[in-house]
Amino acid sequence: MSFWTATSHRRSRRRRSRARRARWLAGIGAVLVVGAVSVAVAVPRGGEAASTRRDRSVNTARPAPPARFVGKAWAHTALDEPQGVLVDGTTAALLGSRSVTLLDGRDGAVHWQAPVDAPNPWWALDRDTVLVSTEAGFVALDRATGDLRWRASASEASGPVGLVDPPDADPLALVTTTAGGIAGLDAATGATRWSGRLPGSPRGLLATDDASGTVALVSSAADTRLRVLDARSGAPAWETPVGARAGSPLVTDGTVVLGAAHLELAGEVTAYELADGAPRWSAPSLGAFQPGLVPTRAGDAVYVVDELGEVVALDAATGAPRWRRDLEEAVVMGGPVVVGDTVVVTDYAREVVVLDRASGRVRARPLAGGVPIALAGTDRLVLVAQRLVTDGQLSAFRPHELSQP
Repeated sequence: MSFWTATSHRRSRRRRSRARRARWLAGIGAVLVVGAVSVAVAVPRGGEAASTRRDRSVNTARPAPPARFVGKAWAHTALDEPQGVLVDGTTAALLGSRSVTLLDGRDGAVHWQAPVDAPNPWWALDRDTVLVSTEAGFVALDRATGDLRWRASASEASGPVGLVDPPDADPLALVTTTAGGIAGLDAATGATRWSGRLPGSPRGLLATDDASGTVALVSSAADTRLRVLDARSGAPAWETPVGARAGSPLVTDGTVVLGAAHLELAGEVTAYELADGAPRWSAPSLGAFQPGLVPTRAGDAVYVVDELGEVVALDAATGAPRWRRDLEEAVVMGGPVVVGDTVVVTDYAREVVVLDRASGRVRARPLAGGVPIALAGTDRLVLVAQRLVTDGQLSAFRPHELSQP
């Protein structure tokens, strides 16, 4: 039974972690992220727009006192509260509480700004489209102009979204509801290509892979499962149970990488074969994972941070740890950002922590002017979205400047 009716338009260490977990719980809340549900798509008139135990010889001591910010490459002052930031090549996109702004990631020049009512924290960006989950449904904007392309409304609360461009099909906008609905819509027109229902509520972020035309996601019902579907048809490929305290998946080089943990137990990062879900390798982590924590792939390594602030560099082929660094602070939801020879994360102490990519050594951990809520990176710049500031809600820094003493 289809839920999606739409009209086509052309338009532990357990002992060590308890105190820190308590601090983390005091500072943040977990993010919780289709039966008969009606959805309508509207288009504007006239075209409106292998496992190893933790190596205790690795130095995890907290480094010297933090450095200060020594200057910004550029800063953008937003008129509404930032919700997130995404980067695609040299383009940066800022999601606010009432708008989406597209900027040049090199100098902060604004390309366009478009109003979006009541956005959720789930959105996606590709070369053609900006897709936003909102309280009322879903909105697709033209990336080049910011014009409204189409709008879809749903009778269930909207959930995570994603964009995928398979080589043998038209680009698709993947949309979900928190009650378990999922659908593939034509990214250009909003027309429904397929729809179905997940056995559980999706949580975290969707991970899409253009080459294979697949989507990976975590959903929770009686248990928590990692699921992979064919994004072109919605057909399930495979699923596997994972720990209830799971992050969001990364699809890379024929694998799906996910960090997860069971309740109070230490976590684990596992790589599964994209084709059939067979485990390829796993590696232990200090803590569990929040839904917004996504592994990052750069070169031949995968970088992961858990909710307690342990950053790990793993060999992408084998899962062997190259280094570990315990930051001793809970982290802001969002995967590590790799820029040049640095790995950057933000934490709830309002620090922007700059690590050496080769060794994991902390180069600096300067305090942000406000409260960092999201992080992204271009090939040369680190972008920090922050709240509780009167200006510079989106600021760009060069990693070598951040890491100066």
